Amino acid sequence: VLFRSYNLYAWVPGFIGDYKCGAAVVIKPGCDLHMGDVVYEPPRDGPTLWDIGVPDRTAAEFYIPDTNPKYINRLFLNHERFRQYGLWERYTDLYPHEDLVYTIGVSNYRKDWFFAQ
Repeated sequence: VLFRSYNLYAWVPGFIGDYKCGAAVVIKPGCDLHMGDVVYEPPRDGPTLWDIGVPDRTAAEFYIPDTNPKYINRLFLNHERFRQYGLWERYTDLYPHEDLVYTIGVSNYRKDWFFAQ
């Protein structure tokens, strides 16, 4: 690590927003730096009206169609299926005449919300 001032940013999977430390983190030669507990308080301004998915910076929980067989990458067959090449083209295959409609309180994002919107 170079000796200088840094900003500390963080995020917590499952919570919306980003943490930014209010003070600069200064690194000096020979120092041990102990920051203590870093507490993140997610922004809130009233109750949640509705939400879709999980705020974890992935699209893994949304509907991911089967890959076109000519594009399959065997590295991404299980938990990272959303990384398969060409999946965005499957949207027009699945919805050739109109876009999908997601109805709050009725639709299920795991099967009704296309992962790449």
